[in-house]
Amino acid sequence: MVREKPLFRLFMAAIVVVAFAVFAAESGAQAPFPGWWPFITFALGAAILDGLRTPLRIEATGSVSFVLHLASALLFGGFWGGIVTGVSVLLVNLVRGKTILK
Repeated sequence: MVREKPLFRLFMAAIVVVAFAVFAAESGAQAPFPGWWPFITFALGAAILDGLRTPLRIEATGSVSFVLHLASALLFGGFWGGIVTGVSVLLVNLVRGKTILK
C-alpha cells in the first residue's frame, strides 16, 4: 500500500477549500431549486450510468454519466448542476467503497 504524502493532503485540502469558496460565491446567483423529482432523477440516473461501467476496447471502462451531468447544468443552472454531479459521484464512490483521496 502506498502511503500518501502530507503535501498531497494539503494540496487536496486547498482544492476543496477553493471549490467551496467558488461554490459559495456562486450560490448568490443561483437559479431557483428545480424540485426534488428532477433533482433525484438526474442524480440517481447519473449514479446508475456511472456504476454500469461501459466496456471499451483495450480492457478499459468508461462512463456516460457525463451526459446527465451536462444536461443537469444546462437545465438547472451551474449551481444545481454541480450539486447533482457531486451527489451522483458521492453515491457511486460510497457504493464502491472507494477512499476519499485517490
